[in-house]
Amino acid sequence: MAEVSSPPDSTTEPEQVATKAPSYFSADKSTWGEDISPSKNGSLFKNLLQEGEGSDTPLVGDHVFVHYEGRLLDQTMFDSSKGNATPFEVDVGLGQVIKGWDTVILTMKRGEVCVITCLPEMAYGSEGFQDSIPPNSTLQFEVQLLSWHGMDCTKDPGGPDVNVLKSVIREGNKYSSEVKDSAEVTVHISGKYQDNEFFKKENFSFSIDECLEYNIPHGVELGIKKMKKEEICKLCVPPNFAFGDTGNPELGIPPNASLVYEIQLLSFTNLKDAWDYDNVEERVTAATKFKARGTALLSKDKVELALQSYEKGYAVVDTENIDEENRPDTKDIRIALQLNISLCQAKKLNFLDQHKTCSKILEEDKDNLKATFRRGMAGMEISEYDQSIADFKRVLELEPGNKGAVKLLDHTKRLLKEQNDKERKMYASMFSKTFTDPKQQEPSVGSNNEQLMETTGDNNPELD
Repeated sequence: MAEVSSPPDSTTEPEQVATKAPSYFSADKSTWGEDISPSKNGSLFKNLLQEGEGSDTPLVGDHVFVHYEGRLLDQTMFDSSKGNATPFEVDVGLGQVIKGWDTVILTMKRGEVCVITCLPEMAYGSEGFQDSIPPNSTLQFEVQLLSWHGMDCTKDPGGPDVNVLKSVIREGNKYSSEVKDSAEVTVHISGKYQDNEFFKKENFSFSIDECLEYNIPHGVELGIKKMKKEEICKLCVPPNFAFGDTGNPELGIPPNASLVYEIQLLSFTNLKDAWDYDNVEERVTAATKFKARGTALLSKDKVELALQSYEKGYAVVDTENIDEENRPDTKDIRIALQLNISLCQAKKLNFLDQHKTCSKILEEDKDNLKATFRRGMAGMEISEYDQSIADFKRVLELEPGNKGAVKLLDHTKRLLKEQNDKERKMYASMFSKTFTDPKQQEPSVGSNNEQLMETTGDNNPELD
């Protein structure tokens, strides 16, 4: 029953239209039941045919499953889902269906059956719909509410059982913009596990992409991004979007636990997109804040969150987003952020990306000592030994006597020699049909990278 598209089943067969209407379809207003129009003006009526189960009813935004049959007051059937293999589905209360449906379904219980009568203002109004619904038509529907679940915030192919589901308890400001990545939000938030409250904060402010820093799972971040300002909602967060198979001992959450959160979004501030800053000074200020946040996170060994913060800061001062004439003014903060990104990449053992990051720094600052040194270390890990040797030699040109470079230069030369020796043996064995067993090869230096960084004094972010 969408207002801007066809009714749920626009393929009704002709013989269905001729089906005799049950007695509860009637033009006699005395049979229409209770007036449930929002302003009690007689525009919407509900006649209960079968009680539902329990006391719960859908909330705004819930995804509902229904069967229905729709008729004009002259009892002509214009649509029905009863002959379909699957029920009709819709997110209720969001204007995806006619107003009468959005209003009535929110009052129904699971399994309930009712007949609703929608005057034109709660149906298709003065325009009608195509040829099946004339202008200014009063419509009647038999509706059976089969089931529902919250709005799917994640749309994972696994379905609602493994996705974050949101139900609106109180609607927010409908003119509110959407919450974006890195927004600063202020919320009231509480979390429950099996009806036991384990988490509660009021007037709590944080950057939405740093939820984990505050023991708030990723699923809550995804749910908040679907909220409007001043909205109150319930989030059902399955284990894969909560604390997974490890749980959270600090909060008393066992492995594979599903959690329920109630959140009120008091306010939020979206950060500007990288291309939206007005001037260079504003860019440098924003990038510096991201850098400070990243360094604070890194000091707590929150490497992934620190990397995200550094990368967001870098995007603000990336040369692709800045006019050429203004690039020199952002060079210092840009390079400092890239150096910190390379440090995080090394901690995550992502040496190929670290190598690329350092190379990009050296394109802009060919004499950068740290970038040269780190590219040399990354090159060792990805077997770019010739490049690493050249990098460590360059470090010694820039800083003669650098003990770390001396040590790693010798180490890299040894690795290169070992590699060449193995290649010679392998090629020789190709003729004798004898091949080296990979299990007998010596391991890479990769597992020692963090230790080497400590030994050579290159394990600290750029603080300036």
